[in-house]
Amino acid sequence: MKNCYKLLSLILLLLITRIQHADAQEKLSEFRSHYSLTYKYGIADGKDTKNWAKNSSTVQIGRSFALNKLLSLSPVVSYTHFGGTNFIKKSAVSLGGEVSIYPKYLATLITDNPYDAKNDKMYFNVGLQKPLNKSDHSLVFNADLNLFHINLCNKFTLSPNLGYQYFISSGNGIDGLGFYTVGVNFMLK
Repeated sequence: MKNCYKLLSLILLLLITRIQHADAQEKLSEFRSHYSLTYKYGIADGKDTKNWAKNSSTVQIGRSFALNKLLSLSPVVSYTHFGGTNFIKKSAVSLGGEVSIYPKYLATLITDNPYDAKNDKMYFNVGLQKPLNKSDHSLVFNADLNLFHINLCNKFTLSPNLGYQYFISSGNGIDGLGFYTVGVNFMLK
């Protein structure tokens, strides 16, 4: 009978821990899970890229899902238009994903300070996408730093970002294209 109480106590303890974790995850999702519409304007990173395209404009739609305090995942679809080009296809439609990393959480682990996801407004996105249309590139690499949030209303936020976008060559005589980007991310919770 004593073992039965121990087993029951262990099951109860695991259940309470799981409920607390689910509650913490639900609160984290409240701040981190959102739909986003991002616009990025890209400036060619050098002479080689300028030979193919002088600039780029990208519109991206995504949905963020909080994994834990450090990471979020986002499936994304994007449309990019290349400006000032005569030799490559003028647009690319891509599908892929991004990982969002919250560096402030890492800092709190090192400094042993308490962490509040609600006040963590800076994050870093890294993503990879595959062009869906007949593009001159095989993959698209993105890296963005979202600097801060501006709350426009209860559910709508915008975040300016700086980044780099690289269109990886497909090997058909077109070089890879790199762009430094500046943009804005509109988020809806």
